[in-house]
Amino acid sequence: MRTSPRRLPRGPSGGRRRRRPSRAVHGAVLGVLLVWTFTMAATVATPRRASAQLVSRAPGAQLGFGYTGVRRSLENEDPLWDNGLRQWLRIPLRGQIVDPRIFNYRLSLDLRWNQQSAATLPDRLKGRSLGWTFDTRAFSNQPLSVGFSARKASGSTGGGANATSEFLATSYTADARFRNAYLPVTVIHSWGRQSRAWATGPDLALHEETWTRSTQVRAMNRKLAIFYSRFASGNGSVDSRIDGSEARLDHRLEWGKGSQLETTLERVRQEGLLELDRRRWTEELRLQHTERVRSRWSMRRVSSTSRGQQAERRSLNGELEARPAEWLTLGVNGHRFRAEVAGGMEDVTAFGPRASLALWLPARVRLNATGGVRRERRERDTERGFVGVVDEPHVVDAARGFLLDEARIDPSSIFIRSEQLFAYVNGLDYALVPLGDAMQVLIPTGSRIEVGERLFVSYRYQLPDLPNERSVQGNYSVTLSRRGVSLSHAVTFKDGSSDGGAAVRLGGFTERRTALRASLFTPVGRLRTDATLRARDGDDITYEQLSLSFSWTLPPWGRRTVTLGGSLTSSDTNTLRSTTSSLRADLSWPLGRSTRLWLRGERLEFRLPGQPVDRSYGLDADFQAQVGQTVFSLRLNQSFRTGARSVDRGRIFAQVIRRF
Repeated sequence: MRTSPRRLPRGPSGGRRRRRPSRAVHGAVLGVLLVWTFTMAATVATPRRASAQLVSRAPGAQLGFGYTGVRRSLENEDPLWDNGLRQWLRIPLRGQIVDPRIFNYRLSLDLRWNQQSAATLPDRLKGRSLGWTFDTRAFSNQPLSVGFSARKASGSTGGGANATSEFLATSYTADARFRNAYLPVTVIHSWGRQSRAWATGPDLALHEETWTRSTQVRAMNRKLAIFYSRFASGNGSVDSRIDGSEARLDHRLEWGKGSQLETTLERVRQEGLLELDRRRWTEELRLQHTERVRSRWSMRRVSSTSRGQQAERRSLNGELEARPAEWLTLGVNGHRFRAEVAGGMEDVTAFGPRASLALWLPARVRLNATGGVRRERRERDTERGFVGVVDEPHVVDAARGFLLDEARIDPSSIFIRSEQLFAYVNGLDYALVPLGDAMQVLIPTGSRIEVGERLFVSYRYQLPDLPNERSVQGNYSVTLSRRGVSLSHAVTFKDGSSDGGAAVRLGGFTERRTALRASLFTPVGRLRTDATLRARDGDDITYEQLSLSFSWTLPPWGRRTVTLGGSLTSSDTNTLRSTTSSLRADLSWPLGRSTRLWLRGERLEFRLPGQPVDRSYGLDADFQAQVGQTVFSLRLNQSFRTGARSVDRGRIFAQVIRRF
C-alpha cells in the first residue's frame, strides 16, 4: 500500500502555508549577527586584542586623609596654632566598545572635604566640593577622529568669620582631528561657565558669573603652521564682554646645507572691555655660505593700538660668523631698533666685532676664551607723554604683593582683572602703595583675590625725560679646565656720555668676575667647591663680593647617602656691608624596599655692622612608607630665628592614601 506524502494545509489564497520559525530561532540568529558584527569590527581594528567591554574599574582609585598643623610665635608672644584636615575620594572609571581605538571613555569622580581652624578665626572653616570629569574619543586610529569632554565642579565653604561662599564651574570641549600626510588639521570648540558667591553677613553679599567660548583651528607640519582662534568671554554680573580673534602663520623654507628662511605673521584683535589691535611680522634668514662661513639676518615689526594709543616697533639684526681655523671663530654683529609711541621716540644703533677660541694646551688643559666690543648710540625724543599697558600678567605669591613693571604710573588708570574677567575693586580687593616712582599692589586679608591666582593689570605710565647716549661696551672671558677643575675670569665694561634732555653724563663702570670651580672624586666621596669673587667700580654702584661654597657627598653606605654643604658670602657696597653664612646636612636613609627617611638641617647667619647677628636654624624630616596599597607620609619642619626679632615656627604634615 502506497502512502502519499503528507501535505501542508493550504492558505487562504490557495498557496501552501510555511511554518514560522520560533522566537528562539530569531534570538539565535540575531545573536549570531551581533557577534559577527562586533567580531568583524574588532578584527578590522586590532585582530589579536579585540574585546567588547562596556564598563571596567580603572586602577588609581584613591581614598585619602591629610592633616596640616602650623605653630608660630613672634618675640615673647604666646604660640598660635593653625590646623587643617582634608579628606578626598577619587574614583576613575574607564570603558570601551569593541576596541579602545574605536570608542573609549573615562569618567572620574572627585569628592573633597576640608576643615581649617586658626587662632584668628572664631570658628572652624569648613568646605566641601564634588567634581567629575568625562572624556570620550571615537575612531582614534582613523583619518578622522572626534572627541568630547565635560567637566563640572561645585562646592561651598562656611564658618570662619561667619562668612559663606559657593562656586559652580562647568566646561565642555569638542574636537575633531583630520589626519593627513601633508597637513594634519585639528578643530577644537569649547565653552564654559563659572559662578561664585560670597556672603559675609546680611548686609554684604556678592555674586559673580562669567562665561567663555572659543573655537580654534590648527594645521601644522614640519615647515608650515597655521593657527586661527575666535574667542569671547564675559562677566554677567558687571555686564562686561570681550570678543576677539587671533591668527598666526609660520612658514619655513630650507635649502642647501643649513640655509633657511622663516616667516611669521600674526594678528590679534580684541573688542569690548579691553580694546586691542596688534600686528606682528618677523623674517629670519640664515645663510650657510660655505662650510666655515655663515650669516643670520632678521627683521621684526610690531604695531599695536590699545586703549586708543598707538605704538610701533621695528628692529633689524645682522650677524656674520667665520671659522678660519678649527680653534678660532670670528664674527661681527649689528643691531638697529626704533620705537615710536604716543609720547615719543627711541632709536638705538649698535655695531661691533667679537671672537672666540678653544685650544688644547699641554698637560691636557682646555682653554676657552671669548671677547667682543660694541659701540652703541641711543637717541630719544620724548614729550613726557603717557603710554598704555594692557594685561600685564602677575601671580600672587605668599607675600601677597607685587610690583608693576613700569614706573611713573597714573594710579587712576589701574585696572585689575582675573583670567575669568572678574573686575577687582581698589580698596576692597587690593591696595596701591607708591614706592617712589614705582607702584606696589598689596592684597589685604579678606580680599576675593587668592594666593596663587593669576592677575592681569592694565594701566598707563609716563615716559621719562631721558638724554641721548653714546657708549662703548665690551666683555671678555677666559676659562682653563682640566679633569673637573676650572678657573675662569670675566670682565665687562662700559663707558659713555650723554647729551640733550637732562644733560647728565653717563657714568662708566668696570665689572670683574673670577671663579674657581672643582668637582673631584676622592676616596672619601665626591667634593664640589666654588669660589667666586665679583667686583664693580663705577660712578653709580661700587661693590665687592666674595662667595665660597662646598658640597661633600660621602661614599654610599648600602643605600644610605649623606651630603654636607656650606656657603659663605661677604658683600661690601658703597651703602651696605653684610656677611651671610650657611651650613647644611642631608641624609637619605631607605629603611626598606618601600620605606624612606630623609633629613635635612640648615644654619644661616646674617651680619650687619652695628646690628645684632641674625641666626636662623631649620630642620626638615620626611618619612614615607608603603604597606600593600596604602601609602603613609609624614613631614616635619621646625625653624627658629634669633637676633633683632625672634621667630619660632613649626609645621607638621601627615597624609594617608589608600589605592584600590
